Parts: sequence; structure tokens; C-alpha cells
Amino acid sequence: MFAFITILFITSIIMWGFFKFMYPKPPKYSYPQEGDVISPRLCDECGYPLAQYRGVIEPIIEQPSAQKLTADTANAKNLRQQRQMAVKKGKDKDVIELDALISQWEQQWFFCNYEHQAQFHQRHQHH
Repeated sequence: MFAFITILFITSIIMWGFFKFMYPKPPKYSYPQEGDVISPRLCDECGYPLAQYRGVIEPIIEQPSAQKLTADTANAKNLRQQRQMAVKKGKDKDVIELDALISQWEQQWFFCNYEHQAQFHQRHQHH
């Protein structure tokens, strides 16, 4: 019995060391700093949810008529559907939060990274 417990103890120490080596903590700069917005937003290119401080935000200053993304606004439609459901259920707090998200979505684009930003503009340049 003592040998079995000793082997379990040694195995758990080896596994702990292995996981510490294989999965180290990320550097401090990759954690959110004070004042960072950590609420998730959907990438306008791929739709992946990502914390706002980790992505690329591009303000929509001038939107030419060729780039009115009415056919490509799945994110806004989804938010509006969630808002309608919240109104039906009487969840006022959720309605207020979703209104803020919708207005924010309509004023700026959000991307996971610069590569998605470039792909988005390249895809919408030809319309």
C-alpha cells in the first residue's frame, strides 16, 4: 500500500511539472489592464467572440454607399433578435445593455486581428 501511494505521489509531481512546463502562464502584458473593456465582441470578419481589449477597433468615419453592409450585418441582426427576446421577457437591464452594444456596433468595426481587418476591407472593396 505504501508503494502504491508513493508511486501516485511521484506521478502527480511529475505530471504537475510536465503541465507547468507545457502550459506556462501568459506574460503580464497579455492580461487586461485597468480600464480595458473585457466584454466580448464579435469579429466583423469571422464572427468569433473576443474580448474587446484583445482585438482591433476601427471607427466608421465615412461609409461609402458601396460599403453599406446591409447584406452583411449578421452581427447586428443577431443583437437585434436578442434585444427583441429580452423585450418579450421583460428584462430591462438586458435591453439597455443590448441597445448599447448595437449602437457601438454601428459606430465601429471590430476585428480579431489586423489580418481579418485587411481581409474585410479587401472583400468589401469590390462591391
